[in-house]
Amino acid sequence: MTYRPRVTATDLIRKILNESIKFRDTEANVGIVQSVGNVTDEGVIAAPTATHQRIVETIARCEREGKIFPNTAYTEVFRAFFEAHPELRVQANERILGDLSQAEGAIDFDVLEYILGQPGVRDQLATTQAHRAQQQAAAEAQRIVEDADKKRNLLFDVWVSKSAQHFRNNNFAWQSAQQVECDRLNGLSDAAVLAEWDRREAITKLRSAPAPTPEQRQRQKELIGSTTQAQSQYMKLSESTYIQGKKFPLDTESVRQYAKDRDIWRLLLQRFGDQQLTSRYHGKN
Repeated sequence: MTYRPRVTATDLIRKILNESIKFRDTEANVGIVQSVGNVTDEGVIAAPTATHQRIVETIARCEREGKIFPNTAYTEVFRAFFEAHPELRVQANERILGDLSQAEGAIDFDVLEYILGQPGVRDQLATTQAHRAQQQAAAEAQRIVEDADKKRNLLFDVWVSKSAQHFRNNNFAWQSAQQVECDRLNGLSDAAVLAEWDRREAITKLRSAPAPTPEQRQRQKELIGSTTQAQSQYMKLSESTYIQGKKFPLDTESVRQYAKDRDIWRLLLQRFGDQQLTSRYHGKN
């Protein structure tokens, strides 16, 4: 008869733990599993299969309850991995990647990176709440930028459609006026552009509504005043003005002459706006 050495409870527990890349070489866990599972040498001898199953179940239970701990190498690998991928620092992800690493038979940083790059793996992983919030904020910021750019172009188109008629006989002044309005819109923040567009939309709805109530008429006046202030903020056109210390009369004939000078006309537009200058150009004020 061949002699077969007896397998003790601790031997079997150690063997099963060492089959796990997470719990191999963790001697402290052996005694914990034996105590929690009440694993005895007699049980290993009398019912090896049932005892083996009870040890596996006890290890899983101890892991869930935080009674046993992974080996140092396993902990360090995941520490480095989550430092490289902070958005994935979720406990459930460690379990998923750990199971996939177990299938690979080894675990190190390169193995985890390889697993992460496999098709479908990222879809199984969760991201941190902070990362999701950051992504949502970035997406919202990008949406605002794109919306503001669109509204900025629409505001310019609206301004062109309303202002072109005032410059029919002076293409030079028209080009300068367009540049001033373009600079004004580009100088506004995205929030200011969207607010100006919203006011215009509100005014359009109020004007198209039948028989406005007194409250609606008051609101319309407030919106129109708000839009005018936001868009213009120009000085009131007087009889003369000073530019670089030189006095410039602003009577109708002088304004018509200034419209032929690109630099002077642009300075006047920036100071008084095209509406006042156009009105003075045509002798209406």
